[in-house]
Amino acid sequence: MDDGLPRLDLVGHPALRATHGKTLEFTVDPDVTERATCVLGVAGRVTGGAVAGPVRITIDAGGAVATVDAIANPDWAGGTAVVRRGTDRRPDTFATEATAAAADLPRELVARIIDPDTPITVRCSRLPRRPDGRAGLVLAWTAPGAPAAPRLAAELVAADAVVAEDADAARVAGERTIRAADAVTGLLDGELGRVLVVATAGLPGASVTAALEAPEKVAVEVAGLPAALVAAAGSPVRGPVQLAEGRSRIDAVLRSAPPEVTLVVTVAAADLPRLLERAADRRGTRTATVVDPAAGGVVRWGPVGRLRAGRTSGELVCALDGAADTVLGPELAAFVRGLLAAGISARTAAHALAQVPGWSRRSAYDAVLGLTGD
Repeated sequence: MDDGLPRLDLVGHPALRATHGKTLEFTVDPDVTERATCVLGVAGRVTGGAVAGPVRITIDAGGAVATVDAIANPDWAGGTAVVRRGTDRRPDTFATEATAAAADLPRELVARIIDPDTPITVRCSRLPRRPDGRAGLVLAWTAPGAPAAPRLAAELVAADAVVAEDADAARVAGERTIRAADAVTGLLDGELGRVLVVATAGLPGASVTAALEAPEKVAVEVAGLPAALVAAAGSPVRGPVQLAEGRSRIDAVLRSAPPEVTLVVTVAAADLPRLLERAADRRGTRTATVVDPAAGGVVRWGPVGRLRAGRTSGELVCALDGAADTVLGPELAAFVRGLLAAGISARTAAHALAQVPGWSRRSAYDAVLGLTGD
C-alpha cells in the first residue's frame, strides 16, 4: 500500500447490517443504531492525507477481506468516510463511482463486523485507471504565485503527467510537464491514465480540447473554479462567457445574451430538457456542458440532444455554447457556406475547417453541422 495514503482503523459493532445498496461508510462515532445500514465499522481513527484519482479500497475485518474500486475525493474533510456508487461529493465523501456498496460485500466479512472485538482496517492503493476504464483529465486553476492548495497538491501526486498552460503554472507543475499534444495523444490512446492541466490565466483546458470531446474515453473534472466557470471550462468551444443571474425564467435568460457567447445558466434538474430544447431553437446552440455542483467538478459536454440531468431534483449548472455560425465568425462561416454551396460534403468541409489552428475535428464537424441545420 502507498505510504501517506489514508488509512482507517475501526472495530465492529453488533448493530451493523451492511445492507445498503448505494453506499458504504466507516464512521468515527463509537456507537450506531441498526438504521445505519451502510456502516462497516465504528470508532474510526484516521491517518494519512488527502488523495485524488482512482483508488482501490481494501477492507480487512479480522482476516475477511474485500476490495472496492472508486474515485477518491481530494476534498474529503477527514473523519467519517462515505464511499458512494454515485457522484455526489459532500464533505464526508471519501470516494465516488464505487464498484460496490455495503450490500455487495462478502457475507463472511459482514458476519465478522458485528463482533465488537473484530479489528477492521481500511487501506488505499492507487489504480492506473478509473474503474470504468476511462482515463481522467483534471483542469485546475490556481492563483498566480500562490502555493498549491490541498486539492491541487493531491492532484499533482495522482497525475501521470502535467500540462502547464502558462509560465506561472509551469512553476507549480514542476518537472513532470509534457506538451499538450502529447497529453491528448496519451489520453486518447490509453497510454496515460490521468493528466492534470494547470492554468493561472484564463479558464484551464484550452490546450486539450480534443480530449474534452471524447467523453467515452476521457472523464473530465475541473478544480479551483466556482461551478459556473467549471461549466464554461468544461466545453471545448471557447469564446466570451456570460453568467445568467440566479434562477431566471428560461425564455428571459435566452433573450439576455447574444448567440455568440457561452451562456451559463443555473437550472432546476427537471427543467434542463426544456432549456436545451429552447436554446437549440432560439439561439442555435448545438452543444452544451452540464455540471452537477454536488458532484464536485465532474463535467459532461456533448450535443444538446444527448445530455441528461442525471437527477430529478436539485440544481444544475449548464453552459450553452454559442451558435455555430457566430462561433465560426463571419469569415470562416462564409468559407464553410461556400464549400457547402459548391456541393462539398459536410464531412469534407469539416476536415478543411479542422486544418485551421484552434479547431479540432470534432468541434469543426459540430460547427459545420450547425450551419447546415442538421
